[in-house]
This record gives sequence, C-alpha cells and structure tokens, in this order.
Amino acid sequence: MSDSIRICIVGCGAVGSLFAANLAGLDDVEVIAYDVNQEHVDAMNANGLRLSGAGKAVGLLTATTDAGSLPQCDFGLVATKALHTASAMQATAHAFADGAVATVQNGIGNEEIIAEYVTRVIRGTTFPAGKIIEPGHVQWDVKGDTTLGPFEPKPAQYADIERLADAFTRAGMPTRAVADARGPQWRKVIFNAATNPVGALTGLTHGRVCEDPALRRFVSGLVDEGKAVAAAQEIQLDADPEDLIDHAAKPEVAYEHKASMLQDVEAKRETEVDFLNGGITSFGERLGVATPLNAAVWSLIRGIERSWRQDGPGASNTNETDGGEGWRIRRKWNAATRGFEQLWLRADSTRRSLRATSTPGSRARSPISRGSSSYIDTRTSSYREMASPRLSFQVRPATSASTKPR
Repeated sequence: MSDSIRICIVGCGAVGSLFAANLAGLDDVEVIAYDVNQEHVDAMNANGLRLSGAGKAVGLLTATTDAGSLPQCDFGLVATKALHTASAMQATAHAFADGAVATVQNGIGNEEIIAEYVTRVIRGTTFPAGKIIEPGHVQWDVKGDTTLGPFEPKPAQYADIERLADAFTRAGMPTRAVADARGPQWRKVIFNAATNPVGALTGLTHGRVCEDPALRRFVSGLVDEGKAVAAAQEIQLDADPEDLIDHAAKPEVAYEHKASMLQDVEAKRETEVDFLNGGITSFGERLGVATPLNAAVWSLIRGIERSWRQDGPGASNTNETDGGEGWRIRRKWNAATRGFEQLWLRADSTRRSLRATSTPGSRARSPISRGSSSYIDTRTSSYREMASPRLSFQVRPATSASTKPR
C-alpha cells in the first residue's frame, strides 16, 4: 500500500461534507464523494465543496451519484442518515473489498449493518455538525472531536484505524484512535437521544431547550435511562453526557444549533429516532432496564412521522392558526408533558440508585434534580407498550476492552 490513501465519503450531507472538504486539502489523500443528490454532486464537481461558518474551506474532489463507477478505496466513511445505511452499503460495498469502512453516523446499529457487507469495520463517533445551505455549500455550525476504534465482531486492523485517525486530524478534524470506542459512542447516543427529540418536538434550538428548567429536567430523565442501559452492558462512558449537554448550550458553542432531528421534522423527512431512542429502548428491553421516557419519546416522534402521511401532499407545516403541522406538534408535546409530569411523581417512590458509570469526577445528584444518577424503575409501566420496534438489536455480553495491537 502506498503512502497516499483514497477515501470514499459515503453520504456527503452536512457531516460527510465536513470530512470531505477538509480531507481534500491534504496532498496525500484522494477524496471521492458518493451521494444520491445530483444537484449537490454537480455543484461539488463544478466548483468544489465549500465550507463556511466555524471553519472555511473549498475542497476540490471527485463526486458521483454512480456507485458502480467507484474505484477500489483504502477507506470508506459512511455519513448517511442511519436509516439509509443498508442501501448505501449495498450500492458501494464493492469499492471496499480490500479496504476498511468507518461510520460517523448517529445512533446504535450502524456497524452491524455495515458488517453485513464488508469484513473490516471501524466504530466511529463524531461531534462536528452543520447544515447544507445550498448544493455544494455547507455551513459548519459546531466543531468537535472524533473517536475511532475497532468494531469487535469484524474489526479493522488497529494500524489502519490509526492511519485514518491521523489523516482526519491533519485535515483539521481532531481524531483519536482507541482500543474500545463503545464509551464515546454511547456518550453521543445518550446525548443525541436526550436532546434531539426534545428539540424536534418543541421546535427549540439546543440552548433554548436547556434554559427551560422543566425541559432540562426531562432531558436528564432521558440521560439517566441511557446511562442505565450502558451500565448494564458494563460500558464505561468516556465523559458524562450531562456535561456535554451543558457545554453545547453555551452561546459560543451550539446555543442556536437546530438538532438534525428538528431539521428533519421541519422538512417532513423521516428521522433517526429508531436508532436513538428506539435503540436505547430495544437494548433496555433485552437487558431488563426500564426506559419509559425513551419509549414515549420514540412513539411521539413516530407519531409525527405518521401524521405527514395522513396530511397528504401540500399540507402546511408552518401555519399555527389553521391546524398546521407546527400546531399539531405543540399540541402533542403539551399532552405528552402532562403525562410525563404524572410519571415523574408516580415514579419518585420507586426510584433506585444506579451504580456509578465510572465517569471521572461524576457529581452526586438528587433523584428528581437535573442530572439525577438514578432512573425510573417502572417495569409494569404501560409506556413500554407504546413502542413499535422497527429494528432488532443483538446485545453482546460485556467484554473487557481489547488490547491495542503493537
């Protein structure tokens, strides 16, 4: 293998574009972008891929909508929406016959899907975020770190993981290679599952969700359930999701950032809720951990998705005075929060403490305060019946972190 590497970005939306444009600035990296949006692909080929906002760049690369034309690549980086992972891999897997494929997608279950198509898989988690302004132009909203590690059932060689992490870092996307990437992954899963659907249901940016005391307590309830599911798998989180939530709420970080799920709801696109709250709920069911809040939120977002099919084409999603989508979302949220308030009160007597998640510097919290380190143990709650799973996850027995190869 030569010193130069060829990387295919599979799904060049907002996050994929951040990696693609920055990597294209390296002399020893050839970047190919695969995306199904013809206008976006044409703009990238004609004028390069432009980034603005938190970072500026114009990446000159090759973009295509024709998966069959992809050459053999050293690495693939899957950045599609989680619900498109299977179709994207089915189209592009041939390009990675001798390469390794990493994911930086949201949620749980993407690695398992990728592993159905290729033999060397890299578990990845990334925090940079942005949005597409127009074809060929992405606004970089939030900077952050990326973590890569082996996907245990079908791991890539650790040397290859380090090589990819080095390329990302040199391109301006700081990345660590680690022996066990489950902790960072579950920290982000919990962060996203606790904040994205609340933003999507209320229409509020991240910072505005966090400055509302009632919503912030509810976010912490979702966090607690996610921590409980991670702890049941003996996964050690690399940091407390609560700290990340508070950090992101700062004006200089992501106060005005619209979560991707809110962007999806506003555009009436199917969301990634199955891989976030649905994933936590499914793992919780198999591990015997109650997750009533995540199950309820999962059902609410699914209900919003169903309402689009009910409305039919041309229905408004902005008119609040004539029963448009925005009005319906808020009506559903108001009804749900009344139920959640009763749930908190009823569950207070049944709460029990979780064992610590082994996060350094974790803080003691009261049971009902924001960031409680306990969860609602309501195994007979009817909330579980609200979930309608579209996904099936396998829960592996907890194992110790693999030893880094020399």
